[in-house]
Amino acid sequence: LFRDLADGGVGGESAQRLAAGGALAKVAIAAHDEYRRLLGEGGFYDRADLCRAAVAAIERDGARLLQDWGPLLLFLPARLSAPELQLLAALAKAGTVEAGLPWLEDETADAEPRRWATTLGVDWEAAPAVNGHAPRPSEVLMAPDAGEEVRAAVRRILAELDSEGVPLHRTALVYRHQEPYRQLVRETLNAASLPWVGLERKPISESFAGRGLLGLLHLQGQRFSRAAVLNWLSSLPHGGDGPSLAQWDRISRRAGVVRGVDQWSDRLQRKLEEDRATIEKLEREDDESTEPLRSYRRSEVNATEEMLRRIEEMNRRTVPPRDRGWPALVKWALELRERYLRVGRDWPAEQVEAAQLVDETIAALADAAALDREVEVDRFVETLEESLSARRRPEGRLGSGLVTGPISSIAGMTFDRVYVLGMTERAYPAPSPVDPIFPWEVGQDPLGRAARRLAGERGSFLGALAAGGKAVLCFPTHDTEQRPAYPARWLLDAVSELAGRRIGPAELRELRNAEGWPWLTSLVSTEAALTHGPVMLNHDLPMGRGLESTAARASREFTEFDGNLAAVAPGLDKLAGGLSRLHPISPSGVETWASCPFRYFLGRVLEVEPTERPEDDESWAISAIDRGSLIHAILEEFFRELQAAGRPAPGETYTQADRDRLEQLAREHFQRVESLGQTGYRLAWLNEQTAIQLDLRTVLTKDEEFRSKFPVKPEFFEQGFGWAEGWPAAEVELADGTVVRLRGYIDRVDLGAGEAYVTDYKTGSAYTKKDFEADPVVAGTKVQLAVYSNAVRRFLEARGKAEGEVTASYWFISAKGQFQRIEVTGGEAADQRLGQIMEVVNQGLTVGAFPQVPGEDQGGIPKRPAFANCVFCDYHRICPTGRDQIRERKKEEAGADLHQRLALP
Repeated sequence: LFRDLADGGVGGESAQRLAAGGALAKVAIAAHDEYRRLLGEGGFYDRADLCRAAVAAIERDGARLLQDWGPLLLFLPARLSAPELQLLAALAKAGTVEAGLPWLEDETADAEPRRWATTLGVDWEAAPAVNGHAPRPSEVLMAPDAGEEVRAAVRRILAELDSEGVPLHRTALVYRHQEPYRQLVRETLNAASLPWVGLERKPISESFAGRGLLGLLHLQGQRFSRAAVLNWLSSLPHGGDGPSLAQWDRISRRAGVVRGVDQWSDRLQRKLEEDRATIEKLEREDDESTEPLRSYRRSEVNATEEMLRRIEEMNRRTVPPRDRGWPALVKWALELRERYLRVGRDWPAEQVEAAQLVDETIAALADAAALDREVEVDRFVETLEESLSARRRPEGRLGSGLVTGPISSIAGMTFDRVYVLGMTERAYPAPSPVDPIFPWEVGQDPLGRAARRLAGERGSFLGALAAGGKAVLCFPTHDTEQRPAYPARWLLDAVSELAGRRIGPAELRELRNAEGWPWLTSLVSTEAALTHGPVMLNHDLPMGRGLESTAARASREFTEFDGNLAAVAPGLDKLAGGLSRLHPISPSGVETWASCPFRYFLGRVLEVEPTERPEDDESWAISAIDRGSLIHAILEEFFRELQAAGRPAPGETYTQADRDRLEQLAREHFQRVESLGQTGYRLAWLNEQTAIQLDLRTVLTKDEEFRSKFPVKPEFFEQGFGWAEGWPAAEVELADGTVVRLRGYIDRVDLGAGEAYVTDYKTGSAYTKKDFEADPVVAGTKVQLAVYSNAVRRFLEARGKAEGEVTASYWFISAKGQFQRIEVTGGEAADQRLGQIMEVVNQGLTVGAFPQVPGEDQGGIPKRPAFANCVFCDYHRICPTGRDQIRERKKEEAGADLHQRLALP
């Protein structure tokens, strides 16, 4: 408003007349008067003041001031304010002014140029015309949405480059609205590897120096979060010096850093200690085969040490100075820019230029000391960010590629082809914004703002049509949310002109290429867009593989895209020999294939490692996995201490001292997980500690009850089998005589006279007992107890003990699991079912069968997949959304049908 008042030369009586327009108008004019007073008192001036001062100087001594001037040329101005027109009139009176004003033979578009000419004393009707022809469109392109609209335009450009030789620098892609076109156009041109020039001008806040400095200044406010630090590093050329961006990501992720300088320091230091201990252990073993691992660990140590140093330095340097004056903060910002964003020899020329502009912009803020002696740091950073965003520089150089930008930016330029994107309602023309002070909707527009805006919009549109030898108007029939979009009024006018009759919005949306109108291209679907473009028809593009996979998944055949590796399985070592080459295999590996073979394929054949980010694990409370590991560790240490003292004997109860010791061990382990940052928020963690302590007390009580019934004594804890050190592997012989070996760890083994009892702790919800009553291995998804029983029997046999009864159980050691046990007695039934499961899994690996088995649709689980087997799967995003339908359609096909053999008939 203040600019419009100044440009309109409003003041004195004219300002008072405006103030009479209503309460808001009165307040606005009063605020403007105060603004003018402050400018005067501070010795400041605006553009209108500068023009008026120039007019006064010319009127006083114009002949002398302009004696060395030639004619003043004014070419296609987009806007001229009243003070600027006064200046031009004064210059014309004292010298020569030659003006080339826009003339588009349109009453609306020519209204402003006509007024300028009149103000300058020029007869508009008598003025000579150059290139006098009315602009008109040549073609219309309709596409399903904005994305396809842009891609279709780019395909046309490539086709014309190929067939007609239309140079890229003679082609323009313009738009009215930045969203979504600014980013869409740039991404599409980059994907097509086409050089382009942006007329929109890029803010220097997006340059190496600008983006890097702003990111650095925000680190303190963002508490040096891992995401903020990595984002800042990614803004630096080549990720900066020192450790690579990948090392920063990997090391901080493995250290468990989330946010906070103290956390960076503590957790990186702890990782350093762990890596150094690993190196020392490997060096003591003196095994040449471990030299690559030692070398890798040393490089990790060096990178971690450098990261520690840099975090500490950045934390120190990004603390603002005590002096909060503008000059001191400007000096601080310049020092940070010089220290961390020093211009490199390999920087592109435009980035070097941008860095200079960044320094100039920072230095200019020191002048603000004339207004405020001191400033808050947040306000300083905000002001700097706004200043860097306001200062812009060109993207590329004209003549080096296709031209793109707002439609108003190509005024005065000429092209062979101009593509006008986004010809939708409320774009051509765009409605004037609501004016609460002088509402033009009710006839109040004393400053002529709405009329001037419409004239500018119309002029930009017709100017774009006049700029191209061929102008193509592009219309997306749906918006970015796939809602129907309606054509712009000016598009309907253009289409009606081309068709020779009036075309309405509904009819335009239904037009097709077959209408006999060569000027119309209607791509009513993405498929039509793909098949219509000559470039798409003449080249084998990478998209073909994606289309092939979609077609394969939609078929009834079990294909390579569904997990069928039959064609390559014989040549892969991991598959050709089945389980015999993989042994010893863990029970969890068998359970993974039994749950979803495709998950097994991704994790154990391709060895795709999911990226676990500490930020993703940060939650309100400790995770279920970390909680389970914590309780396992507490119980293991507690029972090992008792075992060292020869306790507990069969039937022995626990003393109060035992219970106190268990609580003490729990507190020590609580501190350990706190240091690892695994505990969530403090309040939730305090409640969780109380719950865990209660569960542990109940565990001792329930264990007393258990040992009163079974005359056994705890003997082994976290006992390994099938490893280099530990018990022999569990073994299962297949029908063809192949022996499959399994390995793992058993939480606890109690021994008695002629019997053994295996316990596998579970801290979650209890399983369903009925499932185990029907099938002791639950179709291969719960084979742990059967495998553990097998391992215990082999251990006892190796010790020369007569084979006794082995009972195994899942013990749910929490209130959530109601402390119940689910037992499986080792015997022929369990062994037989385990053998059947191993047969099926072995065959699946041998023939390369890894179908996607999502399981039942559970539905209603927030932020999780709906299918039972996908809830905790790291790879669920890789699988197609219709995985349940795919499984149902293909489950009887050879290979895909193997999984069904796991279940009992």
